[in-house]
Amino acid sequence: MILLAVALLAGTVAAFTYTEAIKLERKPIGKVRVDRRLSPECDCPRQTARIGFDLREPERIGVRIANRDGNEVRVLASDVREPEGRVLLTWDGRDDAGAVVPAGTYRVRVRLLDERRTVVFPVGIKVTRPAPS
Repeated sequence: MILLAVALLAGTVAAFTYTEAIKLERKPIGKVRVDRRLSPECDCPRQTARIGFDLREPERIGVRIANRDGNEVRVLASDVREPEGRVLLTWDGRDDAGAVVPAGTYRVRVRLLDERRTVVFPVGIKVTRPAPS
């Protein structure tokens, strides 16, 4: 009975130590900067959205834009090897077919292909359309 109690205590300590170590692990992506507004049909500085983030290690990435329902509307990068450091991309508010996407909020998804992880940026890009005249 004492051996069982010691084994359970040792297992609990090992599980606690492991979960705490995972919490301290650095995220693979840092310093996310995304333009929050985009108006693809205007002739203004907001015609494209800038997307930037830091990779903590070299990585093969895929970057996609998804609509509110989670459906991917545009591929910005597919299986691209990026070095450690800053990654900069732009999105013109168009889908893969070249059509302007409907007004709404869109999210950036970064697939880390080597790590087999996907990171969805918490900040969305709000696409607006000019009012009809």
